[in-house]
Amino acid sequence: MVRTWSLLAGALTLLTGRSALAELPPPGSPDSRPLIPTAAPSDEYPPPGTRTRLALTGLGVFGVWYGVAVAQSFGWKDAPGHEHLLIPVVGPWMTIAQAGCGNETDCTSVLVVVRSIISGIASVGQLGGLAILGEAAFMRSERPQPKQAAVRIQSVSVVPGRNNSWSVGVSGAF
Repeated sequence: MVRTWSLLAGALTLLTGRSALAELPPPGSPDSRPLIPTAAPSDEYPPPGTRTRLALTGLGVFGVWYGVAVAQSFGWKDAPGHEHLLIPVVGPWMTIAQAGCGNETDCTSVLVVVRSIISGIASVGQLGGLAILGEAAFMRSERPQPKQAAVRIQSVSVVPGRNNSWSVGVSGAF
């Protein structure tokens, strides 16, 4: 019985369903733009200041997550392995390896899990900050424009004048 109803519902859907295709706008209209923007050419690089901003962002991300680990170390001084949280990147993983209840009065398994999750997220965040720093170190950026020379001669013109005289003109930036 259930099969019959599902076959009937499927057949009814196929017979009465409308096409999901929309009408395309006429060419040249503002709505005929492509929905997906075209990618920038591969020979263009970010402006020169991008490396510095990216390096500062990486330092900031690393610092924030390292601060979280240090705060956790000082927040749970009785937890086993809390001193390892002061070691960047690998310290939180060392703390997770020693996870458990220490000298705490009201320690539960939920508290141990929460501490371990915070430690893992702090370590991954620190690693992400270092990855951003690595990107900044190896990223190519647009070369700065070369400085113009102090003396630049643009054109020289020699013009015959009256009474067999000649004029010479030089223009440029001196």
